[in-house]
Amino acid sequence: MTPKLLTITKEVAMALVRNRLVRAEDLPHLLHNTYNSLVKLTRRPPAPAPVETPKPPPAPTWKESIRETYIVCLECGKRQHQITVKHLRTHLMTSFMYRKKWGIPPDQPLCSHATRRRRRETILQSQPWEARRRER
Repeated sequence: MTPKLLTITKEVAMALVRNRLVRAEDLPHLLHNTYNSLVKLTRRPPAPAPVETPKPPPAPTWKESIRETYIVCLECGKRQHQITVKHLRTHLMTSFMYRKKWGIPPDQPLCSHATRRRRRETILQSQPWEARRRER
């Protein structure tokens, strides 16, 4: 029996008796129940069993993450045509931070091979450098 719990039990019982909310014959039962309730409240619950979180598969290297039709975000594993600034903001990163963290060179586009090829073909077809020459 801890003295602190006994003191609290006594104070609760005295308050109930002072306010005439308990009869004299119910006092032993009240003291016993109050003390047992306080003991239960002060007991610490058993520590929860450790939950084993499944280990994520190892992240591929940045070269392995760039595929023909998609690129895998090395932060979350999401497949996309390209890793945009908007997507990197969800990871609280800039493209510079992402490249530095994963060791990606600055001249490597963050898009799939097909997207890169399509952009190159579009630029070659439109020939924007020829339009500038004609304007002069």
